[in-house]
Amino acid sequence: MSLRDGRGFAEYSKPLMDFLGSLAHEEQVILVGHSFGGLSLALTMDKLPNEVSLAVFVAAFMPDVSSKPAHVINEVKIKIMEAFYVILYRTLSSPTIKDPINPTSILFGPELLASNLYQNCPMEVTNKTMLVRVGSLFQEELTNSPAFSREGYGLVNRAYIICGEDKTIPKVYQNWMVENYPVKQVKEIGGADHMAMMSKPRELFDLLLDIAH
Repeated sequence: MSLRDGRGFAEYSKPLMDFLGSLAHEEQVILVGHSFGGLSLALTMDKLPNEVSLAVFVAAFMPDVSSKPAHVINEVKIKIMEAFYVILYRTLSSPTIKDPINPTSILFGPELLASNLYQNCPMEVTNKTMLVRVGSLFQEELTNSPAFSREGYGLVNRAYIICGEDKTIPKVYQNWMVENYPVKQVKEIGGADHMAMMSKPRELFDLLLDIAH
């Protein structure tokens, strides 16, 4: 979903929420979230905990139940991302430059994508990064939102898959999130960049099956 499809985090996550809301009575799913998708997982778990049997975070932002949802984003941006990310800051209504700590929208250029997100992917995959769209971390909204609840998000079992050569959310930071809010199971894919589904698809598939079982 692009920014044109929704103007807020809840709207961005609505397709996932709608899908879970359509499940038959007592039916449950295993959710897998990657990168920023970890926050959409957390929102869905918080609102519909009985529909989720397990949530798997793959090199994903994983919040806790005591801090604002944006806490994990702020930490990685301050410690790591600001050093090498070229980010386009703009509002939805005008091209005015905004506060670089809380951008409304972001756009990663092809060189950055190739060197820091897709660096271990096949060349034919890396070439498709030209199709990237403007996205958002919804940082201002998530900074002003309450923490996810222990009674919702906190009730669902979680697992985490670390991508060993991730330059976007590096391994040290993924480990920090796991230590900050421990999970039931932690796995690692050695040699995987941030886009493990493209750089190490078989390994990711095998780990997801193992965790699910």
